[in-house]
Amino acid sequence: MNIEILDNDSYSTEDFLNYIKNIKIDNENDILQLFSLVQRAWHWGSDFCHRSKNIEKAWYFYTGGWSGNESILSHLRANIFLQAKCKVFKNNAITIYAWEEGNLNVPYI
Repeated sequence: MNIEILDNDSYSTEDFLNYIKNIKIDNENDILQLFSLVQRAWHWGSDFCHRSKNIEKAWYFYTGGWSGNESILSHLRANIFLQAKCKVFKNNAITIYAWEEGNLNVPYI
């Protein structure tokens, strides 16, 4: 990937948002690479965007009210490849992506 992730105001660039919306996701490694990349753009970083400590194959996204984080989530939701591989749980400002059938009962929302 050879695009700018953030603009001068610390918001995701349109190129980055289009990238996460359109990237093809084939397997767990692709999911982890995408979420690790998103973590770099996430306002407040790994404190608010991280792999679950309780569920092996889940990733937590806390927007913290930052509109730039909401924009990233909107583009992740628009990625049809990601939606086909993951179950999404949302409760207010917390969104959880889980990607294995046995782990879709997420108790920590």
